[in-house]
Amino acid sequence: MEPLLKVANLTKIYHKGKGAEVVAIQDVCFSISEKEIVGLLGPNGAGKTTTIKCISGLIRQEAGKVLVNGYDIEEEQEKVQENIGIVLEGNRNVYWRLTPKENMEFFLELHGKLAGSSSEKIGELLRRFDLEQKKNTSVRELSRGMKQKVAICSALIKEPKLLVLDEPTLGLDVETSKELQKALIGIAEKEERAVLLSSHQMEVVQNISERTIILDEGEIVLDRKVEDLLEEFEAMGYLLEFDKQVSDKTKAGLKEKFEVLELHSEDTPSARVALREPGQIYRLMEFLQSQEVKITSIETEGKNLEEVFLKTIKSNE
Repeated sequence: MEPLLKVANLTKIYHKGKGAEVVAIQDVCFSISEKEIVGLLGPNGAGKTTTIKCISGLIRQEAGKVLVNGYDIEEEQEKVQENIGIVLEGNRNVYWRLTPKENMEFFLELHGKLAGSSSEKIGELLRRFDLEQKKNTSVRELSRGMKQKVAICSALIKEPKLLVLDEPTLGLDVETSKELQKALIGIAEKEERAVLLSSHQMEVVQNISERTIILDEGEIVLDRKVEDLLEEFEAMGYLLEFDKQVSDKTKAGLKEKFEVLELHSEDTPSARVALREPGQIYRLMEFLQSQEVKITSIETEGKNLEEVFLKTIKSNE
């Protein structure tokens, strides 16, 4: 079975003034099959948004291919748009002066479908996303969480095979975020769609994604199943807070002797360290004592995708 999304050797270069160029992404390759949710991760400037814009047809790549349900994004743009639903960060795919119902009707008409013939589908989406009571309220009067639900409904109303989401849960309260996560799992599994999810919120990606792709400096540095990654990353994480700022000498020693994921020197100096053997915690404490650094707080952290992400980016430096 052909994947619903196939990205092959995707390269995008931004041309600056006076002949300067910035390679945003280079030779990016991956695919997503139906019923699959894939998380797209990366630090700021890694190329996530550029990748999404190329897949969505919002910008044109310099090289490479994007196929959505078998249709080439450059040669069959109309067919691609029939098969892809896009939710951009900040609800930019909805009209705030329209109501949730009017937004869905508008996007149906935009894609050549009669809104009247899809009233049942509109009603179903309003019920699924708990928007029935607000269906005739202008979007600008809704809460941020409801705006995000309207954006997803507007993308789903044309029944696309591929749903592309850029930061869908950013700024949402815990309850609304969990509601959206549950809905996305149902969309993929029960309706046999593919979902590409870009987010800085590792917990969301870990909760609902089968695979994660990590981009760094415009290139894919990891493409693995989330379950396999967490199983492989067996280190116990520790979050340590110190009584004073840590010297450059101590920082260098920590990085040399231990697997340091993060070091912070703000108001509360701290470090996140991954230890693979039980005895390492005692060696860590002995080292800090030799540096006259006192630990004021220590917390253990279980295996999570954020640690995998930080370790992957750190190893790519």
